[in-house]
Amino acid sequence: MAVRSRFLPLLVLAIFGCDDDLAPRAIDLALGADQACFLGAVDEAVDAGGSVDAGTDAGTDAGVDAGMEEDAGVEDAGIEDAGVEDAGEDSGVEDAGVGDTDAGTGDEDAGVDAGPAGIPFCWGAGVPDVTPLEGGLAFTSIALGAFACGTDVTGALYCAGANSRGQLGDGTTTARTEPAVVPGVIALAFDVARFAPASAGFACAITTTGTQCWGANDRGQLGDGATLDRASPAPIAGSTTFVRLALGGAHACAVDEAGALWCWGANDQGQLGDGTLVDRAIPTEVADLEGVVEVVAGLAHTCARTAAGAVSCWGSSDEGQAGTLIGPVLAPREIELEGATALAAGARHTCAIGADGRPLCWGANESLQTGLGVPVPQTSPVEVSVDATRIAAGRANTCVINRGGSILCWGAASTGLLGASAEADSAFPTRVPGTP
Repeated sequence: MAVRSRFLPLLVLAIFGCDDDLAPRAIDLALGADQACFLGAVDEAVDAGGSVDAGTDAGTDAGVDAGMEEDAGVEDAGIEDAGVEDAGEDSGVEDAGVGDTDAGTGDEDAGVDAGPAGIPFCWGAGVPDVTPLEGGLAFTSIALGAFACGTDVTGALYCAGANSRGQLGDGTTTARTEPAVVPGVIALAFDVARFAPASAGFACAITTTGTQCWGANDRGQLGDGATLDRASPAPIAGSTTFVRLALGGAHACAVDEAGALWCWGANDQGQLGDGTLVDRAIPTEVADLEGVVEVVAGLAHTCARTAAGAVSCWGSSDEGQAGTLIGPVLAPREIELEGATALAAGARHTCAIGADGRPLCWGANESLQTGLGVPVPQTSPVEVSVDATRIAAGRANTCVINRGGSILCWGAASTGLLGASAEADSAFPTRVPGTP
């Protein structure tokens, strides 16, 4: 939860934490612009607003080889076993890095169906060393930007970081180095504007009383029909019930109960998918999309996955992030891949997990973040030789959790996401030290 450099680790020291002796299996993953976090399972109860077993099975087999199937090109940085941080979503195979979260309500009498909780660990933003963090709460999901937020097992939402536009939702514009609960919000799903600068942050949450947004609103990104900032959560316009959402640089999209997709906010690159370049201050339905089960948002592009595994993208495509170099793309454009099981959007690149569990990435590749060793934009999916159960993308990096619960990343070395020993950008998945 940092603006830059050490701010996130300092915040995590305050709110999150782990035992120095633990080497947790990763159960979920999130990337901000230049940082990454994972939620690490532990085999003991953690007091997180209630007794929970943070080691709850998240669908990974800890006995599976933690490396890639083809381990030959993997750099294993020899950093001490320190752990790392992540924020994830429900226990399905989904990108938590963009906050695209399943808001299933579960048993109404049991409260929020939060899924497994885990201890967060973080690295990046120029800090390559992964170190153990002390004291704090277990979380079911976190999202990273110039500010960051996380939910505990009760659905309470905590936020900290930059707050000049009210993006912490606490009714003030005062930055916080320690997290505070967003008043009145029990989040079923949430996201923060990962690629927005500190001066333009906003957040949205699907809550028990509807979808609410707060923070910067100069482009209508709060969806309330106005363009005035809000320092406290306020309902978006309309009565549509949403179950999933994702926030871009200055736009937002959400999936309704029927599988239709709605978007609002900035539209100068066609990122709302309504065929125009006109900003929308209220949710507007994306035409010609049905059965949507997941949406992700980059800086100025959007992609959606259907129940059939088809993927469509639109918006900015100057680096191929919408599958073409001719853009902007004003309406959904299908990507040539089949059977996608998860999506992730970086600032200007996009990734999916294919039916065989292999990542497929396209778009900007100046730091080799698509997994191709030649730094040129990619308009077609590039397969990366690693098994993945979850995937997340940042400004110039991509990371996955493999079947053994390890984190592997590729792309820019300068962010620190590849570890302390990485001196050059790499197209090869590099195991993050501190995971199995």
